[in-house]
Amino acid sequence: MNAVTSQAQIRREREREAHRRELIAAAERVFAVKGYDDAMVEEIAREAGYATGTIYNFFAGKEELFLAVAELILDDMIERFGREVEPLIARPREAVIRYVALRLDEIRRHEAFMHVYHPVRNRQRAAAGGALPTDCREKFTAHIARVHAVFAEGIRQGVLHAEPAPAELAGLVEGALRFFHHAWAREGLPLTHEQGMDRLATCLLPLLWAHPGGTPPAARQASAGSRRPSRARQAAPVLALAAVAGLLTGCLSTSPEPVAAELRDARRAVAQAVAVDATQPASGLPVITGSLSLHDACNLSLANNLTLRATFLRRREAAGLVEEARGGALPQVGLDGNVSRVLEERGDEPETYSAGLRITQPLWRSGVVEAGLRYARLYAASTDAVIRQQVQATIATVAGHYLDVLLMGHLVTVYEESAAVAERMLQTSRHKRSAGTVSDYEVLRAEVELSTARADLLNARNRLRTARIALLHALGVDQQSEVTLSDTLDYRAETYHDGDMARLALESRADLLVREAEVRMAEAEADAARGRYGPEADLFVSGVLADPDPNEPTRGGWNDRWTAGVTVSFDLFDGFTRRGKLAQAVARQQQAVANLKDAEETVRVEVVKALLDLRYADELYQSQRKNIELAREALRILESGFRLGRNTQIEVLDAQSALTEAMGRYYNAVHAHSTARLQLRRALGILGPASDVVVTPAFQMDADPLAP
Repeated sequence: MNAVTSQAQIRREREREAHRRELIAAAERVFAVKGYDDAMVEEIAREAGYATGTIYNFFAGKEELFLAVAELILDDMIERFGREVEPLIARPREAVIRYVALRLDEIRRHEAFMHVYHPVRNRQRAAAGGALPTDCREKFTAHIARVHAVFAEGIRQGVLHAEPAPAELAGLVEGALRFFHHAWAREGLPLTHEQGMDRLATCLLPLLWAHPGGTPPAARQASAGSRRPSRARQAAPVLALAAVAGLLTGCLSTSPEPVAAELRDARRAVAQAVAVDATQPASGLPVITGSLSLHDACNLSLANNLTLRATFLRRREAAGLVEEARGGALPQVGLDGNVSRVLEERGDEPETYSAGLRITQPLWRSGVVEAGLRYARLYAASTDAVIRQQVQATIATVAGHYLDVLLMGHLVTVYEESAAVAERMLQTSRHKRSAGTVSDYEVLRAEVELSTARADLLNARNRLRTARIALLHALGVDQQSEVTLSDTLDYRAETYHDGDMARLALESRADLLVREAEVRMAEAEADAARGRYGPEADLFVSGVLADPDPNEPTRGGWNDRWTAGVTVSFDLFDGFTRRGKLAQAVARQQQAVANLKDAEETVRVEVVKALLDLRYADELYQSQRKNIELAREALRILESGFRLGRNTQIEVLDAQSALTEAMGRYYNAVHAHSTARLQLRRALGILGPASDVVVTPAFQMDADPLAP
């Protein structure tokens, strides 16, 4: 019975230790991603697949769990060192290689957590005035002593350099490993452990060995003589530089928090500047006053609109692309210089100095350069079309907001008049109620009518303020501007022929020009991809000035050497890279053709819809104009009858409400007709500059966009 109980207890302890390790592994992942401050115990439990309360069965809180992660990493490293490295101490060369492999693996697996751990522990130790727990510190100190013993044995056997000391050499190796790992991670495709060791075998490990290739130390000392500095002294600065770089890169966190804090500080400074002086335009935008016509509003927006300014910057990008493409046909001139020293000195010239000049002129690129230049020019042309498209969008937006402000101004006037009439009717009904000629119901009805008119007026005023805010934003001016719109909301009859309109749109729309350019750009890409199957030829001239003599390397002193010639290259097989790129280019070309056809059909639909909207708006205007005349006449008759006692006050109030609604519908109809005219011009692509006009930042419209 005792044996069974003991086995069950052992099993429970193993399960408990397994659960503890799962929690620690989950905690390491969460801390590495979120950082210490933002990581929550609940997130760690969720990552591990346990309830939150389970964590507190093992750890007192987040800080203890954080330290447990670091301690487990240390314990695993100590255990692996004792199992994989120390048994090889009698063969220090193998032991050092195995230690480097172990540390590289540990850095790769735990670097993200250690970037979080060191700053947090420094902060915690500073706050508590202490250091690591005693047992952790003792384990770490004992482990470092065992590492130093491996390097000391390598120095004793002559495998490693006698300088620097074992502790310094171990520190240099640690710094160099962190530097190389950080540099490889920045390449975008982190290396595997085996690839990393292959690289270290050529760039780090050779600097550690005192006699690479197995040359005995005694033979090396006899051949070197006392006048030459040891390779240990020559290699130490290289290792020191690598260690310093490694320490620096180890202190650089990849967390976005520092730059996020900079962004918050920048926005906070802007907000504080606004709070300091609310009377000044913190936006930096111009403040305008006075009357403003629709024509002036459009030109003002073309000069100040921020979105349009940003669009104009695309032209610089296009110009840079053209210049880059043209550079493929121009000569390439390069300079280089080199100073090197052979660590294992041989002969009398261990140092080499050189400076070189190379001029290369492309002679033949199988059409690749021409296709690239055509692509760049098409991109520049499409950029002009995009700018014209943005100009038209800006004009449409400004004109739409301008019409909105005019409409809401008229509606405010209508509701002001309605409220004034309702107030007069209320006063009249109260006087008649005192005289006993009307009932209480008629007084109550007049009060309801006045309340309704005031609510409509309040809503119209709020919509007017909103429309003015949108207009000032579209103009690119400060919201403190005070302008009075000088144009009026009026009806202008226009008729169009459907067939002519579709033809005009297909010819003038800027977005169709962009799609057309995309088709031709895709064709240029396909031509460039086909050109890569052909040969390349270059004319080159190169020269070098060097010491020792580049013509006779055994002779010291400066001399030059010049070479000229023609190089021809032709790729026979590139692993189907060119075929893949050509397939992509052809697919993009087909997609561009399909997009163009779809855009043309969309334009036809938009033109038909715009024409229908205009005709509907015209019919609506005609009907509402007649309605307003009828409503005015009805109110006049009822007011006359009310004064003579033939009609009641309720009938007059109903007629007044009908007139208010008719006037509101009338102005909405005029607004809808003007908006339909505006949208038709935009659908046709004639709202603003013509298709053959290259729009510049100084472009101004010659006429009102709604002019007939």
